[in-house]
Amino acid sequence: MNSPPQRILVVRLRMLGDSLLATPLVRQLKRIYPEAEVDLLCQPQNGAIFLYSPHVAQRHLLRRKASAGEIWSVVRAMRERRYDLAIDLHGIPKTAWLTLASGAKRRIGYRKWLARGPLCYTESTPRDQMPYEYNARRNLRLLGDGRVDYDDVDLEFPISSEDEAFADQFKADHIPGRTVAMYVISQDPDKIWPPERFAQIADRLSERGYTPLMVYGPGQEQATREVTDRMKSPAVVDYPMPTFPQLMGVMRRCDLFVGNDGGPHHLAATAGLPMVSLFQISPVEWTRPHREHQRFVAPSEVQTPCESCGTFVDRPFKEIPTDVVWEEVERVLENIG
Repeated sequence: MNSPPQRILVVRLRMLGDSLLATPLVRQLKRIYPEAEVDLLCQPQNGAIFLYSPHVAQRHLLRRKASAGEIWSVVRAMRERRYDLAIDLHGIPKTAWLTLASGAKRRIGYRKWLARGPLCYTESTPRDQMPYEYNARRNLRLLGDGRVDYDDVDLEFPISSEDEAFADQFKADHIPGRTVAMYVISQDPDKIWPPERFAQIADRLSERGYTPLMVYGPGQEQATREVTDRMKSPAVVDYPMPTFPQLMGVMRRCDLFVGNDGGPHHLAATAGLPMVSLFQISPVEWTRPHREHQRFVAPSEVQTPCESCGTFVDRPFKEIPTDVVWEEVERVLENIG
């Protein structure tokens, strides 16, 4: 019988939402192998998610456009750790080769062509042969371990006391009473629901006593104002730009989330907020199953077998009616009480 691993590497570069969906895997690795040290290979931005994780020993930070010298420095640091197990959650050429370069004895990843199969991994599974399901659960299936708890898929993002203090002050300065966090833009133009319809939803929520807090990132304020300029009621849109950990703290102090698919959607899910999210793609991978208070609306053209809660609409994404989204919001508000 093989001895349990003493050092484990998880490869999760970029994508804040996908990184949050990797936190159940990190937690369960520590549960299954309590004596092991679990490290992350990540980028500085998504690495913030794991900075205060009680399950993570070290982070190897690799910039998105790292030089050859920086890459070699990270590879050398990984090899010095002498990993027994490495798990690549991407399955792209860059991460497959980095997983191989880590020197880990056992290497697990998604199989695609030779370079991302037996050449880089000792164990691999074709992604299209895995169940089409919530991404956090599919990550767990990569382990192929009977001790995995597939219902343990809570997302985690611990933050510092300084970030908590920022969020407390932000609430005192900007969030009066009940608040709905609204994410009305996206880095992908195809994933943006029309601003006039978001404005209608925001006004209806204002009538129900919720103040809209418009969530956006650097360079996205003008696109956000395309919604607030169409609103009849006031919204919180002028505030100091929080870091991602600070935004996590702010999200925990909100009461509801409504918005497009994206990083803030996953923050809201991590915070456990009641929520309604709009998806231009299938919501199955990005929405936790069986959560009546965390719902979706998506076009029927992306419909797949789905255990998540929500509505598929026989319209293109940008033509989803306001009333259909509002019906889902009302279902959530009824659960809030």
